[in-house]
Amino acid sequence: MTNLAVAYRKAKKPDKALLLSQESLTKRKVVLGSKHPDTITSKNNLGILLLDLKDTNKAVSLLEETLADRREVLGQEHPETLSTMSNLAQGYEASGQFEQAEEMYRQSIAAKERVLGRLHPSVLLGIYNFAQNYRGRKQMDAAVPLFEEVLARGTERKDGLPSNLGDLPEMMVNVYQEANRLEDCESHAISRLADYEKRLGATAQETL
Repeated sequence: MTNLAVAYRKAKKPDKALLLSQESLTKRKVVLGSKHPDTITSKNNLGILLLDLKDTNKAVSLLEETLADRREVLGQEHPETLSTMSNLAQGYEASGQFEQAEEMYRQSIAAKERVLGRLHPSVLLGIYNFAQNYRGRKQMDAAVPLFEEVLARGTERKDGLPSNLGDLPEMMVNVYQEANRLEDCESHAISRLADYEKRLGATAQETL
């Protein structure tokens, strides 16, 4: 039932996903108990779905419960606990609880660095999302250093930036413009052009 609910969510069928997710959580509470890991997973999935549906208050409440349960049952630094911290940070952001969002982003990133290492894709994505949180509120002085940190760590990785962050180098031109850092914008654009010419040639479509 839970897997089908997730499939409906991915297929953009939220009404069916919501009904199944609620039913799954109710049944698992009865059969397995409220603290069983599978029950907690159902609660987490329902919270994420409610975020997708913009029902942020209910989503945040469920994700807060999920985080408390996972910390108790699985431990502070279990991968699923860390995942819920990231989800809750986004929930706080979506609901306008920006101070809570900032603190949860910081806690999540710090915990993931301890457990996964500073160059892990999940860590870089967390920093990126934190930067986007500031960018969405026009706090560019806070956003830019975080974006730059992601770029810098990407250069330390053998495979470069993770694929889900591959657009960041191009996006930085807009980021610098929004921050009114025009010299940085110009130098970054020149650097990107030189990189395209080196990798693809001066007449490649991407270079032009």
